[in-house]
Amino acid sequence: MLTCVFTAMVVVIAITDAIPPPVWPSAFSIDFSEVAYLSFITLYQNDGALYYNYYDKQARFDHLRGQGDFFCMFQHLSDHDKKAPCQVLFSNDTNLYVHYPEAKTCCRVCGQDHDCGVLKPDWLKNGTYLGSEMVNGSKCNGWETPGYAFMDSWYLTDANIPCLYHEKSNHIGAIHNMTFNQKSFTLGAPNPDIFNVPSYCHRQCPWDPFHPIGVLFCDIRVVLSVASARGSVLFCDVRVVQSIASACGSILFCDVRVAQSVASALGSVLFCDVSVAQSIASARGSVLFCDVSVAQSIASACGSVLFCDVRVAQSIASACGSILFCDVSVAQSIASACGSVLFCDVCVAQSVASTRGSVLFCDVSVAQSIASARGSVLFCDVSVAQSIASACGSILFCDVRVAQSVAYARGSVLFCDVCVAQSIASACGSVLFCDVCVAQSVASTCGSVLFFDVSVAQSIASTSGSVLFFDKTMATTKWLTTFAYVMLASCLQPPSLPPAFSVSFVENFNIDGLKMQNNGSWTYSFQLNSMMYDKFQGQIDVWCHASNLHPEDRSAHCRLLFANDKQLYVFYPEVQKCCIQCKKDQHCTVLKQTWLLNSSFIGDLHFYGTICHGWQIKGSSTIDTWYVSDKGVPCQLHTKSFIGDIVHNMTFNQNSFTYNPPLDPSVFAVPSYCKEKCPIPFPG
Repeated sequence: MLTCVFTAMVVVIAITDAIPPPVWPSAFSIDFSEVAYLSFITLYQNDGALYYNYYDKQARFDHLRGQGDFFCMFQHLSDHDKKAPCQVLFSNDTNLYVHYPEAKTCCRVCGQDHDCGVLKPDWLKNGTYLGSEMVNGSKCNGWETPGYAFMDSWYLTDANIPCLYHEKSNHIGAIHNMTFNQKSFTLGAPNPDIFNVPSYCHRQCPWDPFHPIGVLFCDIRVVLSVASARGSVLFCDVRVVQSIASACGSILFCDVRVAQSVASALGSVLFCDVSVAQSIASARGSVLFCDVSVAQSIASACGSVLFCDVRVAQSIASACGSILFCDVSVAQSIASACGSVLFCDVCVAQSVASTRGSVLFCDVSVAQSIASARGSVLFCDVSVAQSIASACGSILFCDVRVAQSVAYARGSVLFCDVCVAQSIASACGSVLFCDVCVAQSVASTCGSVLFFDVSVAQSIASTSGSVLFFDKTMATTKWLTTFAYVMLASCLQPPSLPPAFSVSFVENFNIDGLKMQNNGSWTYSFQLNSMMYDKFQGQIDVWCHASNLHPEDRSAHCRLLFANDKQLYVFYPEVQKCCIQCKKDQHCTVLKQTWLLNSSFIGDLHFYGTICHGWQIKGSSTIDTWYVSDKGVPCQLHTKSFIGDIVHNMTFNQNSFTYNPPLDPSVFAVPSYCKEKCPIPFPG
């Protein structure tokens, strides 16, 4: 089915055990509102109308202002006003036209040679019955059938009135909904003037939406055939690759056989384009990069430039456990190309440490490059440092330049761990501690606590004649205070949520550079097994925005309710509209008090003059960091997505925090009008 054609009306459904697929009436018209999303980001939203007359083989879709229709958007007919109204006209001359009436521009997309005729009334004859859903208060039966590039679903009432058209791409995460205004439905032939083709519709459209370059390559069998016949030479043209990346989400590159063929043909030059690399990373978690032979080819061809992009590196770390980074030749190439910048990202470093015990860090040239690039920030993470100590005996720390860089970057925090210190003492005879600058930094940061370990002290005394102990700055009493603080910090345990609380917040989103902000409040009760977020500008919240419950005023107050029936509800209290976003079998339950049990302490930050401890934990699709004061008052929840550059901060008003308030169960009551299912499913 054509991706843009999502309209219809069905005849009376026979009341039998097997419900037959619906058939469109031969002529009708109806108004609609439509919205399209990509990974829950709204692409466009607008109103429109459909006119259909199969008697004369004619149809027209009017996409009104705000549109981003698939047929219209790439034809360059209204570049000065890209969101202007656009008409998609199926004419009885067997041609399909795209027309911008305000700009008075038009072009021919295709004709009978591309099967561009009007959709047949029985296009759902092989469809699958989906059951019924509530749409705008009406019970509607659903049917599903594979379309040209999407999976298409059509819903209609028992009175044969269309309710909803829904299409979804499993490859690129795109969703398009067309919700019909049932009251506007008119049976019978529309005014024939509606289908008149303007006199200026004579030129061919520049872009063919039915056969975009690269679509056929989405079939792996075709790709393998091309790879076998030509060694994938055609893929070496970057323009072709970018088109494939756009059409298929680079899914074909995820097949290792294809990747190896491309690597052989041109040394993986096409992977050097960062936009292609990011698309591959998004499509399959960069699985193909896990093959070391491919990685080496990329390293040779591009100098590993694409690996320098942290988003790509994190995707590789997630997909392969960073196994390719463990190959020293690849690591050296990365070090040379990027100055090892990507290794400075702690998430990547921890993945490398976990996979191969950080063997690649044992190469001094790599370590020095890392030290130069970011002041060895990643070495300051104790888990990474311990892994290095275990794998290499900490030999790389024996290089004074590296040690000084570590000392400068974080005040030698990692040296405060006795296990690491003992390993250094054993490997190097503690020679690096003999450098007074390093020693002073250790003394200042850790209160010299590692020097209290006799085996370390004896090693230092033996190596340097204890000369560093004679430095007057080491004899000051400042370290006593620092020592007490370090010992206190070592006793910190992951925090728990209070049994109940309420707090207000300021919420900030940063989505690939697009910044948004709103205010809200959070009410929580573990005893009542419920919690609730009030978003006072609901249009920037993912679930509020995607629900499409209140399109006429997206700035209205929206509420997310995790109820004790283990379902998530999205509703707008002011207009009494609601939908069920997530059901109990999708694990959309209330946050546990102990959700941070397996988190790691990452340090302190100041929020409005209060010292707050940071605890980080890895979620299913995000890294979550919770900052809380010594009194248990939340300071901030920071969330960063694994996919794309999406950051979400919820900064709490500490003065508004109420501990364990008396909460009546009615606070979390589910409104009686919460019965319909939300249009976009929960990604659970």
